[in-house]
Amino acid sequence: MHWNPDGTTWYDINQVDGYNLPVTMESMKITGGNCHSSIKCRLNMKSNCPAKNRIMENGVVVACKIPIRDTANTNYARIKQACPDAYLWSKDDVATKSCSPGNPGLKVTFC
Repeated sequence: MHWNPDGTTWYDINQVDGYNLPVTMESMKITGGNCHSSIKCRLNMKSNCPAKNRIMENGVVVACKIPIRDTANTNYARIKQACPDAYLWSKDDVATKSCSPGNPGLKVTFC
């Protein structure tokens, strides 16, 4: 999340380097711009992470990591079909949302 001095709120579910928890972000008030009431990625990566991207601890998948972050042409970035709201590679700018001034904040829930 980033708040501009003019009051604009920029946010996304950034998973460029990888992730380990499903998440939902809810806008407290729709104020215009590219402001969405809710964005989410609830995909369980522990079971859906490509095998070569899995980070293991004691035989359990604890995270999913992307080794190549600058291209959409990877198995990891193809997860976009299941998590269309997530920012999955370094130039995935369509996933970034913004709320015009007047938005009091976002509620972030890790599922």
